[in-house]
Amino acid sequence: MCIRPRPRGAAPHTPEPAPDAPGPAAAVPAPVAPRPDGAAAARALPGPEPAPPAPEPAPPAPAGDSDLDLDRLRELWPAALDAVRAQNAMVGALLGEARPTALERGRLTVTFAPDTTFSKKKAESNRALLQGALQSLTGRSLEIAYELGDHEPDEPSGPRRLSEEELLERLVRDFGAKEVFEELDADPTPKD
Repeated sequence: MCIRPRPRGAAPHTPEPAPDAPGPAAAVPAPVAPRPDGAAAARALPGPEPAPPAPEPAPPAPAGDSDLDLDRLRELWPAALDAVRAQNAMVGALLGEARPTALERGRLTVTFAPDTTFSKKKAESNRALLQGALQSLTGRSLEIAYELGDHEPDEPSGPRRLSEEELLERLVRDFGAKEVFEELDADPTPKD
């Protein structure tokens, strides 16, 4: 092959493809579709489906419904806390310090101990978590009100603490432990 200099002002030479090699003309261009309007273009583009509109919350339970009462909500309270913890562990733990104390006309009052102002404020700012958990458990939308006050815990938040006597009794019973009493000397200094 011989390379010749191109004369000034001449167009660059493009080599012709070999007769048996496919060239640019051999490639078939893809058909061009007309441009759709904006709504059709949005439907034509692949991507995530738009979220369906959020369902409207159910109205609060009427006062005459007797199948949902405070005792039933107290039974469901641990399950509601579990559901809240699944979405926000901290809020679930803070609500564990509170108890449902009143239910009137679809409004549930949840009471925190007097010294737990932070927990109450955090629960108030995340009210929708508990509302959603209770709605999924009861099928009803409840209004939630938080307050500080005295309340007797329905059940302790953790295992019951054993007294020293109960602990010793269990150790002897469950593990065959024996109490060993050392006789106290009048002189507490060690003897060599």
